[in-house]
Amino acid sequence: MPDCNKAYVGQTGQSFTQRFKENKNAFRSNRNTPNYAKHALEYSHPFGPIHETMQIFQYQGKGAHLNIIERYFIYK
Repeated sequence: MPDCNKAYVGQTGQSFTQRFKENKNAFRSNRNTPNYAKHALEYSHPFGPIHETMQIFQYQGKGAHLNIIERYFIYK
């Protein structure tokens, strides 16, 4: 698991691959609209292959439980 002090934690309703592509395009064009691309640009994180750049911490359906899990990983 990556160092959460240097990681962006978020949730998406899209496929992981689609979300990665959107963030990669925003990162390359220096558009910081998606939160992950914004985080990577602000903290000078590299943006490499999907298996090196993003990691799924947990699968969870949308709802209150997902929000609690997200807050846990952000806090951690």
